[in-house]
Amino acid sequence: MRAVGRSGGQGVGRSDGRTVGSTLVELLVVLTILALLSGLSTVAVASLRRPPDTAARDTLRAIRARVIRTGEPRTVYLASVTLRLLPDGRVLGGAVDPLTGAWPDAR
Repeated sequence: MRAVGRSGGQGVGRSDGRTVGSTLVELLVVLTILALLSGLSTVAVASLRRPPDTAARDTLRAIRARVIRTGEPRTVYLASVTLRLLPDGRVLGGAVDPLTGAWPDAR
């Protein structure tokens, strides 16, 4: 007796004889691709952290803004460097650009 919907009692399959589903190799390829994508995204998210010297830059930026606003020059000792902040916006000393007060990019 033959079951309805089965071709020759060979199991579930297509009319051309191939079985439906995926192989173990296909599953491993997909899992490998997902693992690579998750690894790359983890590295990308980790690189979004702020640099460690940002706190010093933020402090210097705030002090410089206060000096410009109040008009009183100020001497700052920051990270073993002596900086002189002037009311016209200049910063003298260290590796800071004297006209803009910007720190050079770390390379």
